[in-house]
Amino acid sequence: MPDRRFALLAVAGAALFLLAFRASAVWGDDFVPSYGSFPLSRGELSFRLSQLLYVLPAALLLALAAGAVATERAVRVFDALDRAPARAAWALAALATLAAGAVRVLVLRGVEVTDDENAYRFQAWILEHGALTASSVAAELRPFFDNQFIINDGRWYASYFIGHPALLALARQLSVEEALGPLCAGACTLLTFAIGRLAFGPRVGIVGAALVALSPFTAFLFATRLSQTTSAVALGVVALAALRVDEQPARIRSWAALGLATSCAMFIRPQTALPFAAALLAPLAWRLVRRALRPPAWGPLVAVAGLALGAAGMLAVNWAQNGGALITGYQVLARTAPHPVFPTGVVPSLMQLTDGGAHLMFWLFGWPVSLAFVPFFERRPAAVRLAAVCGVVVAFYALTAVPTVAPVGPAYYAELLPALALLTASGWQRGVQALVGLARPRGAAALIASPAVLALLALVTFVPAHAWWLSRSADLTALPYRAADAAGLSHALVFVDELPNRTLPPHSWAYYRRNPAPDLSDPVVWANDLGDERNRELVRALGRAGFRLALVDGAVRFVPLPP
Repeated sequence: MPDRRFALLAVAGAALFLLAFRASAVWGDDFVPSYGSFPLSRGELSFRLSQLLYVLPAALLLALAAGAVATERAVRVFDALDRAPARAAWALAALATLAAGAVRVLVLRGVEVTDDENAYRFQAWILEHGALTASSVAAELRPFFDNQFIINDGRWYASYFIGHPALLALARQLSVEEALGPLCAGACTLLTFAIGRLAFGPRVGIVGAALVALSPFTAFLFATRLSQTTSAVALGVVALAALRVDEQPARIRSWAALGLATSCAMFIRPQTALPFAAALLAPLAWRLVRRALRPPAWGPLVAVAGLALGAAGMLAVNWAQNGGALITGYQVLARTAPHPVFPTGVVPSLMQLTDGGAHLMFWLFGWPVSLAFVPFFERRPAAVRLAAVCGVVVAFYALTAVPTVAPVGPAYYAELLPALALLTASGWQRGVQALVGLARPRGAAALIASPAVLALLALVTFVPAHAWWLSRSADLTALPYRAADAAGLSHALVFVDELPNRTLPPHSWAYYRRNPAPDLSDPVVWANDLGDERNRELVRALGRAGFRLALVDGAVRFVPLPP
């Protein structure tokens, strides 16, 4: 069959599969997710099944069509990628920043869609005012302000480590708070290129950077205020510094970057930083002990000094916030507030492992089989270390058996995005080289085209579905606050029993109301509804007009508190 006729038939077949994908939404509950719930909804399961049944065959047909009509051009592009200039990485970084910014503005509209983000903003407010904790209200009034991930025992602060809130506070002072996540997306793209060029070569570096820049996971997660945004950058620097130290052990600044970046990552998300850094630092330490790595004495000493500085800072913050150098906010929260207890053991760990893997399979690049190329990466020493990092972090979260919150992708694994993108690019490169070696030019051309084809299909299938429903969730989450603004409430106190997003689909991972400013200076202060009698106590104490939040026929109403 002539190449062009085959390509036309393949494109026609792909179009039919994509029409079938769209039609499958009718019997698949319009792919509606259920945010705030760990088990997948029928709509989410239908979406994933439709991705496998329809989008994957469409991608295969389109890649084959491209291979048939552009065989020589595809091979030239593949060769040219090995000479990609650094400015191409900067262009991809700009694209990643713009994509995450667009999601922030057009989809989320600046709304926090998780309780974690509300807690980070609360702590950022405290840090911005020069303190680690705020003073809470009188003991009898504190239950009005108990909230998710918030410690309220006389001191008032978030249970999380202060690294990310500190960066939010700094960004706010610089008037770039809304841009912090998108800027981190661009930084991660540049770090991916730098790590890839060092570990694999320019082609894998630029393709890995492109995968990160075009990933829906990048665009959606880095549009939020979740701590994974800044943690990914810090750990990206850790990975780059560790590889540079191994490559050029005499570079003192690489050792300094390794120690300081690890300390920064520990301040942001130690639960990921610890296994991530351990997987990189343990082999370095072993090589130093065996004298297989011979840096100047100052190198490791500088790294250790950076680690010691970070450790001392963490212990001091724990002492000031939690009353003991070895006591974390998580431990204080567990003592002072009810919290969910997740089962542990072999079965829960396997459930977390398979659930996280399934999330990654679809979310990593928006492809139906995003991890398909990873097992085939080139076994260079640096590549094996990156793979080990991924394995250790995934195993760590499997052992904890705490499910990942995934409205914008599997957040636990966000810091692995650069490494997984590079392993994917390496596996793809090896596949292309194998087909070229077997004298299969059309197959090689189809494989060369496959990442671009899959990225295009993610843009027209994965992104619209998730953007639509996440936008609806953000609107539901913001509904009470926008309604209060529209009603002109001022110097008011609104009591909340249950938010609209708990009852209306697609729901939200922001289960609870916003936290007020610790000095209760907001025009509208939101508090827990403890019943009319108790509510009136708070109204008298604060001297504000009291209202109860109500949902009537899908509309928010503010019902004045009875006298």
